Amino acid sequence: MALQKGPELKRFVKFSLSSLSATVIDQGVAWTLFEVLRLPMAGYDFRRILVSTLVARVCSVAFNFTVNQRRVFAGHDWRQTLPRFVVLAVFIMLCSTSGVYLAHTFLHADEKPAKLVVDFALFFVNFTVQRHWVFRDRPARK
Repeated sequence: MALQKGPELKRFVKFSLSSLSATVIDQGVAWTLFEVLRLPMAGYDFRRILVSTLVARVCSVAFNFTVNQRRVFAGHDWRQTLPRFVVLAVFIMLCSTSGVYLAHTFLHADEKPAKLVVDFALFFVNFTVQRHWVFRDRPARK
């Protein structure tokens, strides 16, 4: 992922700060729910991880879309970008859930650090897809 100097680097820095803020929200909610749901969902690790990730992702995506729409990729019509953003968010959420579950089940990793590692890896996918698909510059309609 080669970034041009200047505007593209500035955009990447803004995206990184936006993502870091959303990550704090996402990880905080997910980690809390991992523990809160541990007893009521004992024996259902995939469901517990999925529910925790889903609730956390909804909270962080709402924040992240707003910041990215207004500050990082400013000037795009939210009616066009929101559906693509939601599709990407669902894809990333499913990848995150699956990665955390696999690390927890097969590597016996704790969900919290596993979520950090998996989500960090997905950060680069997320930026690239947002830049090239969700918020890409489109020619004006005639």
